[in-house]
Amino acid sequence: MAVMKSQLVLATLFLAGLVARGAETSIAGVVYCSLQCLTRPTKGFIRRNSKGQFVVLLNVTSSEMMGSLMSGSGRVAVTTPPPVASAAAGTTLVAPGIDLVAGGRNKKTKRTAPRSEDVYLKLIVKLYRFLVRRTKSHFNAVILKRLFMSKTNRPPLSMRRLVRFMEGKGDQIAVIVGTITDDKRIYEVPAMKVAALRFTETARARIINAGGECLTFDQLALRAPLGQNTDNRCTSYPLLGILIKAKEIKQILLRGPKNAREAVKHFGPAPGVPHSNTKPYVSSKGRKFEKARGRRNSKGFKV
Repeated sequence: MAVMKSQLVLATLFLAGLVARGAETSIAGVVYCSLQCLTRPTKGFIRRNSKGQFVVLLNVTSSEMMGSLMSGSGRVAVTTPPPVASAAAGTTLVAPGIDLVAGGRNKKTKRTAPRSEDVYLKLIVKLYRFLVRRTKSHFNAVILKRLFMSKTNRPPLSMRRLVRFMEGKGDQIAVIVGTITDDKRIYEVPAMKVAALRFTETARARIINAGGECLTFDQLALRAPLGQNTDNRCTSYPLLGILIKAKEIKQILLRGPKNAREAVKHFGPAPGVPHSNTKPYVSSKGRKFEKARGRRNSKGFKV
């Protein structure tokens, strides 16, 4: 109550000062200014701006209020300053930003290290990082890149494909950054030198019994640190393999078929549309499944 009385006295003194100086005042404006001083919980005052108008100011101290008695004439313009963004007077809040690591946003999404926690794989990666840095060999760089890949991008290679692509190249080393699996459809296995991340038990036994060798990548680094005398075909691109064979370019690795997974068979146009070979997702096959619309003349049409 004492604060309200003091603000009312200050408003009255201000009005008397305006009248004594002959200022053109608006009674409604002065009453509004007085009400502002009475109702605002913070201290307020009316001071003159650069245009000669009297403006209601908030969040000012009593010393500023008493030292801001205007001189000259002018009209009263009741305005309020923009709200302060923070609770503390005299401070402003800045919109929160994003704390980026030095270098900005990562625009490269390729892997720079394997996701696997296998300590043996990490040792091989460490070895081939050294070879890439010190030898500048493209063969070693390709091996290092494939060591980073996921299992989906490192498909297994069957024994049948391996024998087919190693025909007549028994003196060279086939390199597969993946798994070698057995294939019972092939009966005779020639002597081969194969380096891979992993061999199934039956595949390893058949290669060794045929007089071949199953090498690890650390053994391959000792025998061919630059990738010399390696096989020069890629199962994913047979035409490219023919061209490579004609040019006798070496240091190209073997890979399994990437799109031979069961999941890939379900990709593509919807099953049932014209020229679609996509495999449908069905719970089962039999007399009671997938035999309705599109499979009988009595159910719309028959394909």
